[in-house]
Amino acid sequence: MSLLRLRQFLDSYNIKYVIISHSVAYTAETIAALTHIPGKEVAKTVIVKINDTLAMAVVCASQHVDLELLKAATKAQAVQLPRSTPSGAGSPIAKPVPCPPLATSTE
Repeated sequence: MSLLRLRQFLDSYNIKYVIISHSVAYTAETIAALTHIPGKEVAKTVIVKINDTLAMAVVCASQHVDLELLKAATKAQAVQLPRSTPSGAGSPIAKPVPCPPLATSTE
């Protein structure tokens, strides 16, 4: 979702927000540090696999996804980090990478 569309969406629901500019950053923890916001107040998304379906889990920048807790909360049979990228490229994920929570596959 582009910044303009995101702002229009938030405005249409009268949601208050603040735009904070920062240097280029690739992790939620780095963004928190650059903006001087505690990691527990910055959200990040992590791609997970729940019963063979890809999903996004949202947690604080300073936390890791608790797969057992997520499994219990979703009443799933299996929850794990995917072994390949969501694009299907087949390359192994060395470490979790950030994914914008409001992005679409066409943007």
